[in-house]
Amino acid sequence: MNSNTFDLSHYLKFVRPILQVLIFTWFGVLLLALFFYSVTASSPLLGDITWVNVASFATNWWLSAFGAKITVDTLSIALTPTLLSFLIAYFEYKFLRKIGIQNWAEVLASSVLNLFPVVMIGFLSTPLRDWWFAIFGALLLGALVAILVGRENLLANYFWWEYVVGASTHFRFLFRVYLGVTVLLFLLAISVSWSHISAISGLYYQGFWGNLGLFMMQVLYLPTFILWFFAWFIGAGFSLSTTTFASIMEVRAGLLPAIPVFGMLPENNYSVPWLIIVPIVTSLVIGVVMTRRFQDIYPQRNRALLNALIASLLFTTTIFFFGTFSSGGLGNNSLSYMGVQPPFLILFLLGVVVVPILLATAGAHAQTIASLRSLLPKRMQTSTEPHGIAESLVSATEDVEAECVDPKVADDSVRQTVDFTEPILETLEDEEELASESESVNSDK
Repeated sequence: MNSNTFDLSHYLKFVRPILQVLIFTWFGVLLLALFFYSVTASSPLLGDITWVNVASFATNWWLSAFGAKITVDTLSIALTPTLLSFLIAYFEYKFLRKIGIQNWAEVLASSVLNLFPVVMIGFLSTPLRDWWFAIFGALLLGALVAILVGRENLLANYFWWEYVVGASTHFRFLFRVYLGVTVLLFLLAISVSWSHISAISGLYYQGFWGNLGLFMMQVLYLPTFILWFFAWFIGAGFSLSTTTFASIMEVRAGLLPAIPVFGMLPENNYSVPWLIIVPIVTSLVIGVVMTRRFQDIYPQRNRALLNALIASLLFTTTIFFFGTFSSGGLGNNSLSYMGVQPPFLILFLLGVVVVPILLATAGAHAQTIASLRSLLPKRMQTSTEPHGIAESLVSATEDVEAECVDPKVADDSVRQTVDFTEPILETLEDEEELASESESVNSDK
């Protein structure tokens, strides 16, 4: 076959895994929506909603995982269910990883294949004006997943890739530590505000199944809430309406959507700017721990700083991207925008995360500590020279043991030591005999 011939069958191997993930996730969302509708159909809150309306809403909601906007009557919802988006990306990654991505043409093919189910399901469910942005979201998600799958084949020839690989362990460390800190703070806030959360949930009067459905709806937005809480922790904050803003330094309480998880927010306004010290100190501690943890792998300070810089910038880019992706709206007017403010997010990420980590990496490195010790007065420096006869003997013994690798050398060293010490021992014995004789003479007198 001519090498210049386009072989379409080569790209058919990507059709099955991509269609499986997209069709089955859509079908799963549809079944869950219809199930919870069937067990709560008698609720007066549902009014005259039919199963057709529920199926249409579930399909639109699945499309919102790619960035589509949901329109219910005159109400516009444009908040991405990020957990659903992550699940789609995760399963696509797992399936495509088994097949492998070898070149950029396969990246393009994988991205385009994401369009067919989205376009087909979108046209069957609602007019194009409500979901057209999902086309770009599906292309972007497919491209990102394909690049991650084939990163070794696609990016290995670029000069900067080896530095990214070297900093990948630092990036994973930063991501896991900050995620752990944020989740712990998030759970603590929920436990402290549980009474408020329960009160908001009780407003719906929908029984066990209704509460379970409401809980699962919030779980599908859990990555969004955690990312907003991280923005709260570093000082960038997030908005829940045009009148409500929350960060570690300031809270402006205003109009809130009646979603139970938002009951964790304080009811009263406050402004405490000095609390920004908390995330800065946290970043400094994380930087010190990271430096000491990977110092044996990268003993040179310049390489450690480069790894810390690349890892922190990758972390900043990742948080900025997902922060922008997870922002949207849950209504009109004052609820038209919810989430982080991208300019403030990037500013606080650089000032509260990147700069402290670089300072901690430079200050906690072994070469920096050795340089600082050399500037101290000699009497304050820790001396490693032996002091006194005992220390000298111990040091000499250790030197002999270190040199005596061969048993013959060890025997010669011991023999030389015995020959050297015999005259000394004989002199000491003669002096002891003279001393004893003089004592006996004195006693006779």
